[in-house]
Amino acid sequence: MAEFNFEENFKNYGVDLSSSTELNFSSRSISSIKPGTFSTCLTRLDISWNNILLIKRGMFPTSLTELNLKENNILSIQPGSFSTSLTRLNLGCNKLSFLQPGMFPIAYLKELYLDGNLILSMQLGMFPTSLTSLYLRSNKISSILPGSFPTSLTELNLSNNLISSIQPGSFPTSLTYLCLNDNEITSIQPRSFSTFLTYLNVCRNKISSIQRGLLPTSLKELDLYGNLISLIQPGTFPTSLTRLNLGDNIISSIQHGSFTAHSLSKLYLDFNNITSIQHGMFSDSLTVLKLNSNKISSSIPFNLLKRCNVSIRNNTFSCKSAIESGAFPTLKELGARNVLNLEIKKK
Repeated sequence: MAEFNFEENFKNYGVDLSSSTELNFSSRSISSIKPGTFSTCLTRLDISWNNILLIKRGMFPTSLTELNLKENNILSIQPGSFSTSLTRLNLGCNKLSFLQPGMFPIAYLKELYLDGNLILSMQLGMFPTSLTSLYLRSNKISSILPGSFPTSLTELNLSNNLISSIQPGSFPTSLTYLCLNDNEITSIQPRSFSTFLTYLNVCRNKISSIQRGLLPTSLKELDLYGNLISLIQPGTFPTSLTRLNLGDNIISSIQHGSFTAHSLSKLYLDFNNITSIQHGMFSDSLTVLKLNSNKISSSIPFNLLKRCNVSIRNNTFSCKSAIESGAFPTLKELGARNVLNLEIKKK
């Protein structure tokens, strides 16, 4: 295959490589780049969706602040290949399996994308201390050593890996946003998460229970969809929560006081094994309550759910018991109570 000629490719478009500050060479079948190809005026370069295998020193100018190398076939990176002026680097969807210290710029890098590679593990000191956002989705990471991530990090995505356990101190205290969905996690240990964490996604893991006091009191949003949780007890979830997703678990019993935090506004309990809803289970602060596809057959105390949109489709209500109990007095009152997608099955 003939080598890609950068100057000839852009000459017909009136683009001068020697003075351009932003260039896009996406999807051009580029397999290599000669040192000195780009001028020191260049600050942004998109060279995604090509066929580059190796990254070497001198390929990119020291003036670059943003570099996109997504969707190439990069196997290895020579330390010192990237400008220390970079603030954003995208290496997603390549074939990197090994990361070594010195591979990334250490001065100003804020965002680093390594999604969709073949990374197995991380060494201490791998990432620059300036980093605030790190994306490691869809790799083959099975464990995390405490101290692997810089203390500057606020956002981390480790979804769709092979992580089965989390050691105390695995994540920096600076983290506010953490995604661990689609892993193999079986339990949550004490001191696993930052005390400043506001968003945590651990859906589609293998968590069967959560002990009281394990979750940080700063947490605002928690996603536990698709785990193996069967029982909910009071004090399990921090009172700071505003949104909680417990859909697609095996919950059959909810103890009184489990969801009475005044900050909680959205609660998802779809696709569980809940058989009844009792007084005192939920706070009046709820605005959204999803109970679809459970096994609820008795009446629900809707008068406790003021200003709440309730969805209870695909349950097993009896027409006779529901009407006789006064759970659904009139269609007008149902509408006033915002009961959504109601299905009452005949018995």
